[in-house]
Amino acid sequence: MKKVIFCAGALLCGATMMAQSNFGLSTQVGTENEVTVSQTGTLNASLVGQDGVKNETTVTQVGFASAALVTQDGRRNSADVNQAMGPLNLAIVDQDGRTNEADVDQIGVLNVASVSQDGRRNSSTQFQLGAGNLAVDSQTGRRNDADTYQLGFLNQSYVTQDGRRNSALAVQTGIGNMSNVNQSGMDHRALTVQTGTGNMSDINQSGDAHLAVSLQAGSGNMATYTQSN
Repeated sequence: MKKVIFCAGALLCGATMMAQSNFGLSTQVGTENEVTVSQTGTLNASLVGQDGVKNETTVTQVGFASAALVTQDGRRNSADVNQAMGPLNLAIVDQDGRTNEADVDQIGVLNVASVSQDGRRNSSTQFQLGAGNLAVDSQTGRRNDADTYQLGFLNQSYVTQDGRRNSALAVQTGIGNMSNVNQSGMDHRALTVQTGTGNMSDINQSGDAHLAVSLQAGSGNMATYTQSN
């Protein structure tokens, strides 16, 4: 993941140094892989690498100096990145396995979204509207689901899933909220909803079939869950 982030950072820096134009590069190895890139504006950059069978990537960029980096290794993985109406957004998707799905939507400025999937049938959705938001999803295993919705400024969401059929949903509206969900095992459910300023939620689940719901409204609230069996 560090290597991917480094490459994406280099890509973004390189794009801003180019002339008034967009940049797109794709490499495909295998059979029936598909890449669709649409760029409107200036200094946007898209880099897609596919190795395998029937992987699909769609990148749509509208605006100024946003960057998207997608790597797919396996079969029937799907990635959809939409960066609209704002400069300097960064999206990173790294998929390894089969039938993983990632959907990233960014509207605003200086938002960062990262998705790493290793396994089968994992699903990640990230939606960012505002400025300076950060969403990081890491999924290992099968049939894990992570959804993050950020509306505001400087919010942070982290989801780490290792196992099967785990589910995490984070909704953040406001400024400077932080959510962390760490799930290992099977059949966990975690819900975080934050409205306000500077709230913090930390959910850690290990074993099987735990449920945690963290609802925060206001400022400076802190919730910590540790569940195991």
